[in-house]
Amino acid sequence: MTLLAGLALQKATQYLQLLQTLAHLNVQLAQTGAQLAQMTLIAGLVLQKATQYLQLLQTPAQLNAQLAQMAAQLAQMTLLAGLALQKAMQYLQLHQTLARLNAQLAQMAAQLALMTLLAGLALQKAMQYPDTNV
Repeated sequence: MTLLAGLALQKATQYLQLLQTLAHLNVQLAQTGAQLAQMTLIAGLVLQKATQYLQLLQTPAQLNAQLAQMAAQLAQMTLLAGLALQKAMQYLQLHQTLARLNAQLAQMAAQLALMTLLAGLALQKAMQYPDTNV
């Protein structure tokens, strides 16, 4: 019975540690999601600048200076879009890690429930057969 209680305590400790890890990863996931939202907004601006760039390509030659400025802005936006893609990949990886940890947490919770049930049954049996040596 003491062994079962020790194992149940160990599982409960592992369960709590996994919960802490999940909480930390959920914070990271929220932060990455916010960054991804910002990068998505930037990607929309890139699309808008690209559209303006294409419109300027069709205008007369006196707009070449403005066209060069927009090309520089488009290059910056393209770099930011690359960063947005990188953040999206990090977001997906973090989401996969959380899914895996949630599965482990569910498995550990089931094990803890089983250990608790076994410890309860052991206690019930021990109470049915009191120690006659005392």
